[in-house]
Amino acid sequence: MRECLVMNQDSTAPILTEYPDVLTVPHLREILGVGKNTVYDLLQDNKIKHVKVGRRYIVSKSNLIKFINNGN
Repeated sequence: MRECLVMNQDSTAPILTEYPDVLTVPHLREILGVGKNTVYDLLQDNKIKHVKVGRRYIVSKSNLIKFINNGN
């Protein structure tokens, strides 16, 4: 598992630099430390802003950081 650190919104330090700007379900599982079903629940409940392309969910890194910082 990769180590990642999400910092304060006011921080100027780069966040999740080892991940691409567009994240997929496997990325979200790794970053959040949750299972596949939990990620799909968060996406289907629109708790994480995303785009669905065909059957695939994609999330911008900035939307994931907003979700984490809001403590949802």
